[in-house]
Amino acid sequence: MSKPHLTRENESMFLARIEKLRADSPRKFGTMDTNKMLRHMRNAFETCVGETNLPDSSIPVVRRILYFAICHVMTTWPGGRIKAPDYWSPPTDHPFEEEKGLFLGAMKRFFDALEAHPGQVGRHPILGPLTMRQWSRLNGIHLHHHLRQFGA
Repeated sequence: MSKPHLTRENESMFLARIEKLRADSPRKFGTMDTNKMLRHMRNAFETCVGETNLPDSSIPVVRRILYFAICHVMTTWPGGRIKAPDYWSPPTDHPFEEEKGLFLGAMKRFFDALEAHPGQVGRHPILGPLTMRQWSRLNGIHLHHHLRQFGA
């Protein structure tokens, strides 16, 4: 089943799930706590709008196949089986509520960029250049994955 793109049209659905998160929400899989997960997702939003510049280690043919696989074929990612590179999960030095606010601000900037420039390209370090529409699909699946990680 395809997961929703992350857009303003379904923002309220995602926000309702995010509001269920607490600093001590138990995880169902993986090693991140909620604060680390919010920082991880903030990093993804900041990357797609060009606020964070991560090294591009993508391989042209592989990145197209990988994007298709994770965004069109296997849209429910296995919990706790895939670990992102360390640069995708920088440490946070903010308390939970502050990190959540920073995350929500980054998500808003993503929505603004998506609406203003849907064809704009942002560089993913593994998947290479993606349009904001492609980021919308990827971010929807990615955020769904991490919300599921905490039962939200």
